[in-house]
Amino acid sequence: GSVSAWRASRGDAAVHRRAMRAAVERYSALERVRCSGRPAEPQEGAWETSPALAGGAAGRAPPPAQTEEAADARACPICCEDLCSPNEGVGALTYEGRRIEPDLYHASCVTMLLSHDGRIKMARRKSDDNFRISWGLSPVTRKPVDGFEPVPMLDEPQRWSAFVDWKGTGSVHIKDVASVVELTLPMRAAVLLDFISANFNIDSDGLIPTTALQADVLPYLVEHCREMGRSQASSQSLCVKARSAFLFNALEDYASGRTRPVKEIASTALELSEVAQSGDAKVVRLAGQLLEDREEEVRRAGSTLMVRVAGRGDQQAFEVCSQLLQHRSALVRKSALEVLGKVAYEGDHRARDEILHMLGDRDPAV
Repeated sequence: GSVSAWRASRGDAAVHRRAMRAAVERYSALERVRCSGRPAEPQEGAWETSPALAGGAAGRAPPPAQTEEAADARACPICCEDLCSPNEGVGALTYEGRRIEPDLYHASCVTMLLSHDGRIKMARRKSDDNFRISWGLSPVTRKPVDGFEPVPMLDEPQRWSAFVDWKGTGSVHIKDVASVVELTLPMRAAVLLDFISANFNIDSDGLIPTTALQADVLPYLVEHCREMGRSQASSQSLCVKARSAFLFNALEDYASGRTRPVKEIASTALELSEVAQSGDAKVVRLAGQLLEDREEEVRRAGSTLMVRVAGRGDQQAFEVCSQLLQHRSALVRKSALEVLGKVAYEGDHRARDEILHMLGDRDPAV
């Protein structure tokens, strides 16, 4: 048995070595030859059924040359996947702190390209950095590389414009601006091109000065980001309010006498406690009704709802609990007393008087 296991392990190791050699050969080829942006050509008739690109009308075929160029600009040269892939950092290769080429890469692809043949090495001395990198040459332009710069954020206008104007000419093409903005905002490059062309001063060659980019275009885009965040927050708030109203109505129907499963009511009350607005008088009143329920599970859920919505010092919650302390059911009085201890302020004389009175309750649990 041990011999068979040894042979099997040797076979697995051989398979692993062959796979590693294939990976090394693949990435070495990628270093020598730039991969096309999209390996598969679109099928005949595909443009007629696909959405319009670059602001064209729906159903109209875009020029093939423009389509290939746009696809190539949006693809990582190493993996040939879209640069706008989620959860992927994007940046450019640099030399002496400056970009060396127009191409952009996934950070993970650059790391893999460097590590597959041992160009990332751990330092031997403790005083040195944790690792050293032998960058080599760009896989696209074959220029020397010594670093990687991620795409700057839009709220850093000087860094951002310097990243786009990597040649230092003082002006950039709006296509380059749109393609980089697309990596930061959830906006398509075609929409950005139309917007920038219609609202800012662009010369006949499609160039915009970097000064105008910093002073006009980027501030608008940053504000657009904030507006999108506010709009999303407003939309989420409306969804929470709608959900809260739905849960409240379901519990109110139950409190009015409609028969519902106990577990369903308890889970509904707990969910309402998570989304209800703090201090909501209607929810406090409803929680008081649940505290009177004959089912222990519903009373516990009502207690949680009351505590989370009312909070310390809530006058209405105090009044509801005070009334329930006179309830004929000892279990209801016990639940009300527990809630009172959580919503009353420390040193509250009225709460102290209520508690002293309940010390003489006929039920030992109370």
